[in-house]
Amino acid sequence: LDKGPELGGDLLTKTSERIVKKITLEPLTNITGHSRRYMQTMPNSTQDSAMMVCYRESLSNLEKIHGGEEQKNLNFINHIERIGKMISAPDEILLCICTAKLDGEAKRWYEDNMSLTHWENLKSSLLERFTTSDSSSKIFEQLKERKQKLDETITSYYDAVIKLCREYDSTMSQKMMISWLQNGIKDSLKTHIKRQMKLLPESARTTQAFLKIAKDEQELQKENSTEQESTQPYLPFITNTISKTPQKIQSNSDRTTTSQYLPSRQA
Repeated sequence: LDKGPELGGDLLTKTSERIVKKITLEPLTNITGHSRRYMQTMPNSTQDSAMMVCYRESLSNLEKIHGGEEQKNLNFINHIERIGKMISAPDEILLCICTAKLDGEAKRWYEDNMSLTHWENLKSSLLERFTTSDSSSKIFEQLKERKQKLDETITSYYDAVIKLCREYDSTMSQKMMISWLQNGIKDSLKTHIKRQMKLLPESARTTQAFLKIAKDEQELQKENSTEQESTQPYLPFITNTISKTPQKIQSNSDRTTTSQYLPSRQA
């Protein structure tokens, strides 16, 4: 009995591509508004090409995992979910991306658990098998201890905290990520950023809004600091001038008073 070729490597990737076409290109159920109207005006071959270029590029940049390194396993899951958001992919595609990139022990484990046909089930089972609670605890501790360094830019700090948030919980809410960002940012910025964030409507309080407000506030403080430094060389002169003026007045007064008591010269 011919069981057919093994679904592994490039063949598995091509199989997942066919599923992408079937799920995404035929129904167009996940396309709405302007995007839907635009897609409907495109020839099928163009739709297919655009989606496949996006999908293949994302897939080719995703490294395979063998199951041995916990951090790589966590990053792997997070990268897959980011790809899914980028192309608005349903869970079936995430499942295909994942299985196409399993290798070594991870691949053998999946071959024994092919009944996991839903992405959320596969994700949780994969993490349970190849990560430990200790790994999550370490990331949580890193989040708690992560503070903006004295000479660190806002962007560098922001990227580092967001990365830790996603590694700890790939589904972490915007509100929680903002809380972590506020927790470690410089004290000189913290109060100003909180005040500005509270002025925004709830729906606009995003991590991107936090980044913009933080960068604007840092730039404003930098400008104020520069202005103060530019006026600094004049302060000693002004201070010295002010301090000498009373002395000069006093000296003139003393001379006037003394002259009143001096005998007048007789011709």
